[in-house]
Amino acid sequence: MSSPAVSSASPELGSAAKSIASNVEAAMTGLFKLQTTLVNVPGGGGGLPELHQNVDVIRQVFRYTWECIKTFFQNCQAFGSDVSNLKESLGTESAEDCIELLGEMSDGAVYLLEQAEELLDGSKNATKELARGAPGFAQHLQQATRISDVTSPLVSNETASFIAANLAAAYPNGSKALSDTQVSLNGITSSLETIRQFWESTSKNCQMAVSHRRLNITAHQAEVLAERWQGYQLALSDSINSITKTCDALVHPVGAPQPQRPVPVPPRAFLHAPRSNKHRPSRSRISRGSRDLSPPQPDRTPGRPIECWILAGLVIGVVLILLWRQSQVERRQHYVEK
Repeated sequence: MSSPAVSSASPELGSAAKSIASNVEAAMTGLFKLQTTLVNVPGGGGGLPELHQNVDVIRQVFRYTWECIKTFFQNCQAFGSDVSNLKESLGTESAEDCIELLGEMSDGAVYLLEQAEELLDGSKNATKELARGAPGFAQHLQQATRISDVTSPLVSNETASFIAANLAAAYPNGSKALSDTQVSLNGITSSLETIRQFWESTSKNCQMAVSHRRLNITAHQAEVLAERWQGYQLALSDSINSITKTCDALVHPVGAPQPQRPVPVPPRAFLHAPRSNKHRPSRSRISRGSRDLSPPQPDRTPGRPIECWILAGLVIGVVLILLWRQSQVERRQHYVEK
């Protein structure tokens, strides 16, 4: 009979972790495009400083939430190391020692379940923070004048394409960027729910594997479980690297001439003393501790809208110079042909 510890019916951890990393990157890209539009598109009324400040607050909340997810994934990796230890212990140590290790793994799985639930709440809070600013963003984008028509009889197709590409980068579709960011945040929350279900199932399986102080898992079953966790470990490692890069990118604001200092937030390590054991030290590699995943108090210091408008003016100036030079060249060619 198959042991519950190696049941294949539990939700898939690896694919959920990869989905979160992908949606984190997509949410960051959408937020950057949204802020670029708010900074560069003229004619949006006098609310730009406040809107720019709102985006900065959202960036802080996003980064804090995603840093928490990254640290959580690192603790998931530690549980995977415990799985590897269990596979080795079943062939070399006594049943009592193996039961004790499984008991520690059961505690670790319960702890990770609690953290997954907190992360789920944190992700919902991040979505609410974006929704709080969405009406103001939408109103500004509706009032703004979008610069998109660069057609002119005096401009060649190649020049027009070049200018259009640069304008697309300077003036993204802000409404679509806002929508894309919202969709990505919903994807993160959905995947976190999958991971919560995974740890709920895993914690129950670990408890059943050591029920009544009896070892209900064989060496072969532990080997199958360890192989499965090798795939999880790779997915978690890739996701951690991806989220790290995304969080690093969020430090740099849009439109500023130089990076602003990072906003200080509380330490993010899940640290506490391992579970005490009278007989021997705990061998579980999961470090546990209480953790508040509520959004940090954001820095609401106003941004630098003047510098942002200067940057936008420089972009427009370069485009106008290119148009003028191209028209001069084509006029000379026209006179030569005559």
